[in-house]
Amino acid sequence: MRDFDREPVTPGEQAFLDQLAEGARRAGDASVAANPSDPAFWMLLDGKTSTAVVYLKGCYICEDPEFAQMGLPLCRPCPECLRAQRSMGHVPADDDTCDECGEQDGPWNYDEEGLITGLAPGQAIAVWNAAHPGSPR
Repeated sequence: MRDFDREPVTPGEQAFLDQLAEGARRAGDASVAANPSDPAFWMLLDGKTSTAVVYLKGCYICEDPEFAQMGLPLCRPCPECLRAQRSMGHVPADDDTCDECGEQDGPWNYDEEGLITGLAPGQAIAVWNAAHPGSPR
């Protein structure tokens, strides 16, 4: 792991952090960790990001760009909502219950490859590909 107290931020990294901070200011979010002394700072620079598949206004994980910028798990679609073809649903990354239908998510909803079971042909693969860009099935 890089020691930001001993290794200064490069001009390219600083430009990236300035962009993050500017985007956060425009969005009214002051939580972007653009400070090298922040213990999670390295996660902004390691190149790993997450891609949102579902969004719920007011969800602190969906609303905070740092979760995706740091490559942390994001909220996911609800298998039960998808099976019922109601919507994508919204299961928070830090919970197992869908905010839309109240159903609990768990390993019983997925096959050994991580695909949601019980969906129409191709639908599970489309959801998986949306959640894992760059890793098509």
